[in-house]
Amino acid sequence: MITKRCRVDTLRIVALVPVALVVAMSACATAAAPAVAPRPEASPKQTASSPTVVPVSPSQPAATGVRLKVLFKLDPRLSGGTYGGEHWVSPPTFTNAVQGGKEATVDASVEGLDSRGAAVRIGPTWSAEDPSMVVVSPVSPGATDRVQISVTRAGETTLTIAALGVSKVLRIKATTLTEGRGLQVAISQ
Repeated sequence: MITKRCRVDTLRIVALVPVALVVAMSACATAAAPAVAPRPEASPKQTASSPTVVPVSPSQPAATGVRLKVLFKLDPRLSGGTYGGEHWVSPPTFTNAVQGGKEATVDASVEGLDSRGAAVRIGPTWSAEDPSMVVVSPVSPGATDRVQISVTRAGETTLTIAALGVSKVLRIKATTLTEGRGLQVAISQ
């Protein structure tokens, strides 16, 4: 009985080592900028709906000094239940934890910041270069500032976010792991 328990505990430790490495690498990538910020809990009834496009008038001038900041939600399996709430990061390249299956989902949020760093209300549009590979769905109907990015297959493409006359391009690279055991996504900004 004791032997079985030791083996199970050893397997748990061995299984958590890669998770700890991913957390450490993510922490190193975000150490240069104070990008980790807990976000308020979302409503328990989150449903994905079809992408909402908020039109931006081509005659609308770019807002002076406005920039877009993209944040990605860390997988809760990486931070565990003891660190309190969701954790969002904004590294130059975000790599998700490997998700089993043929599709991977990344939660993303975009914020508008003025020249002083104060929040600006935006209604961003998201457009994928290859909509057969990347599908963007708002977490809440009508709110396009927080979305789920679903990557349906391996490959490379871009995703453009536009708001207030400014835009930001995200480069998405999805890789299938050996023997098709999962999909890993890296998003560079």
